[in-house]
Amino acid sequence: DGDVSPTKLIDTKAAAATQIVAPVCEVLLEAPDPSSLPLDIAEPLYLGLATDTGFFKYSNVSPAAMHLGAALLGAGVEHTRLYELVSQQDEASRWRLLGRALGAMELHADDSVATLMIRKADFEASGAKPGDSSGFADMLLAIRSVRVALVFAESDPGPDGTPLTKVSMRSKHGPDAVDVNELARRFGGGGHARASGARTPTPINEAKDAMVAALAGVLP
Repeated sequence: DGDVSPTKLIDTKAAAATQIVAPVCEVLLEAPDPSSLPLDIAEPLYLGLATDTGFFKYSNVSPAAMHLGAALLGAGVEHTRLYELVSQQDEASRWRLLGRALGAMELHADDSVATLMIRKADFEASGAKPGDSSGFADMLLAIRSVRVALVFAESDPGPDGTPLTKVSMRSKHGPDAVDVNELARRFGGGGHARASGARTPTPINEAKDAMVAALAGVLP
């Protein structure tokens, strides 16, 4: 057979890749709508949609995303079971780590920026793994005054012994929302306007000071 040119499907307004993939699945499986898709196809589609929208609480949620989610539920998806599988499987060590991290929480810029510092000793004392700090930044946004949340975690040094700090960044939606992707790019990272990250070759204290200072330039 002859060569087939790759095709790109891009929709910058989609809340999740699922919104782009679902119509393709409908065509390939000759399904009249998402609710007619086989369950083994509908489940991963729903899971992708739900996780990319924070189970339908992020600012990227749209009527189209909600309609697709409803249609996939119509295909037989058990949304409570999927939520349990991905969001209720923590080890106790993750919450011990969170407790240690919250003890070092700081507020900056008139309480609009919250920071957590997680050191290697915290991981060791709690028995947690580096990935166990995932989601901590989102939790900080529950504080009413906080518009930007930064979580700094010490990583193993690079091959040359350079200290490395992993940073997770989140910001609230709204007319005065801070684009944390711009902040992340300044420190060699990237992501989305409301959720980004970076791994910077900087000691954790210096990384925190530099990023809080950078935010001071964009906060009113």
